[in-house]
Amino acid sequence: MDVERMYDLAGLLQRAKDLGMTEAERQSIQREAVELLVGAEEWLRANRPLIGTPDHWAVERGDAGHPYVEAREAFNALSGVIRPPRPGQGLSEQLRDAEAPAPLVAQRVDFSVVEESSPPEFLYRTDGVGMFYRGQLNELHGASESGKSWIALAAAARAIRDGERAGMIDFESDMGTILERLRLLGLSEQEIAERFDYFRPDMSRPVDYSSLHGIKYGVLIIDGITMAIANAEGASTLGNDAVAKLYRESFHALATNTGAAVILVDHVTKADGKSRFALGAVAKLNAITGASYLVQAGAFGRGMTGRIRLWVAKDRPGYLGAHCDRPLTSGLREFGRVVMDSSRGDAVIVTVEPYREQEDADSTTLAQRILLYVQENPDCTQTAIRENVTGRNVDIKAEIVRLTENGELLQKGSGRKVRYSVLDPEDEDYATFGPSADDDD
Repeated sequence: MDVERMYDLAGLLQRAKDLGMTEAERQSIQREAVELLVGAEEWLRANRPLIGTPDHWAVERGDAGHPYVEAREAFNALSGVIRPPRPGQGLSEQLRDAEAPAPLVAQRVDFSVVEESSPPEFLYRTDGVGMFYRGQLNELHGASESGKSWIALAAAARAIRDGERAGMIDFESDMGTILERLRLLGLSEQEIAERFDYFRPDMSRPVDYSSLHGIKYGVLIIDGITMAIANAEGASTLGNDAVAKLYRESFHALATNTGAAVILVDHVTKADGKSRFALGAVAKLNAITGASYLVQAGAFGRGMTGRIRLWVAKDRPGYLGAHCDRPLTSGLREFGRVVMDSSRGDAVIVTVEPYREQEDADSTTLAQRILLYVQENPDCTQTAIRENVTGRNVDIKAEIVRLTENGELLQKGSGRKVRYSVLDPEDEDYATFGPSADDDD
């Protein structure tokens, strides 16, 4: 019997109003209390000392430290604060009612609870369309080194330049790396020191996210969701219930109580980096209340310019759909390209370009776009070509056949193992085959 827990629950129920508990939270605690009391009642009945024994007289005197006395006092303390749903209702009846299905009860219509949603902000495309929703859970997921953290930090830098506060709860990197990136993104040391909060959680204990409640943030980044889940008590990477609880009670509560556009940085489920879902539980995507993006990496490094493709995986408020390409079969919609220009070496200039299919299609022929993609991504599959080259699938398939027959594209392998490369006259290792209907569709 858990005597300490009984005292804890008694204290919570006594202070429910002061703690600002909702009725649903209070009922949940009361149900746990009733379950403990039912078990304690059975234990007290089964372990009552025999009359005339030393234990009997110890209990009669109320000797401190005696197990039966401690259990009885904890039982009395907890049962004294239980509020029966019906007057005179016993513990067993309360427990039975608590386990029964709850009836649906219509709520009174109250328009005061309606909050007008706002368009996304903080990191804007060149046409003025923002990316992240204030006061909501947003997400960036992609393969390792795809540029997710850079994009999140660019949003934080924008908030800081606009005079707002930004913060980062960092499970994966270190302060030195983050501060260097913020300086490369154009922030002064004074701006960073005055308006940026960096947190490196102690992994030996669960993080208390509520310690940030009440602090006003524009952007708040949580980088390393896999580690954040591992840090939470009872949560695993794949457990939907535990993950949903963490997102609801910790991450969403942060967005609500700080007003921030909370940006979660997570990994993808598949090695090809083209999944609508982040690693693990589907509850993650369900819990996103703002926008979720797939980040598809391009080459980027010091002294060079890289382009990162952004795909909208979820847009709950609904402002982004009109500004994206038509959805793929996976449900992804292309939002645009993030241009990371580090050619100067001492700065990184971030520009988000909108996706415009017609301009892309007019600037190059379909054959040129296919050859350019394959040249940059040798040994790619037909599926990869179709998903990354602008054009209709049927036209792309036909053009791949034509380019292969003309010798401009080379195939390696056969069946589902076909890979495409651009012709290299010095490479004698490739054997050409006719396009296969069994390509990895």
